[in-house]
Amino acid sequence: MAADAHLLTDLRLERRDLLEPPTFRVSDTQDDGPPSPTLELDTVTGRTNLGQAVTMRLLTPLGELTALGHPTYGSRLHELFGSPNTATVRGRVRLAVLEALAAERRIGEIVDVVVAPADTTGDISRRHLVVVTATVRSIPAGELVQIGPITLELAA
Repeated sequence: MAADAHLLTDLRLERRDLLEPPTFRVSDTQDDGPPSPTLELDTVTGRTNLGQAVTMRLLTPLGELTALGHPTYGSRLHELFGSPNTATVRGRVRLAVLEALAAERRIGEIVDVVVAPADTTGDISRRHLVVVTATVRSIPAGELVQIGPITLELAA
């Protein structure tokens, strides 16, 4: 992990439920059982942290953190919710993802971004979902980092 130190450390987040918009909770190292008054918070480092940070950037509306001094943090993905799942809209999703990735200072190169319709085999109710995956190269070490898959709900 020492090679990934430049990618920083943060609290590990776990997806709490499958509702849209997604909600997360801070992960802990405690197994099942009653809450402990001395709960150890779990952390992520290196490439895992970069992947988690980019996911949170993508799911945060652009400008949402302006009052906290981060006006360029977030993405424009929220502007596309409610749109039909067409090739044009998926292209706009890809553009919003590329824009957000370009703003992340720990990314040196965007290798690939794929936005595809979710697998709807046998379940037509999922036709409004798209799946986003990205591969980026971190700086300065140049490790490949896989981001996603992130499932987004467009129109219900």
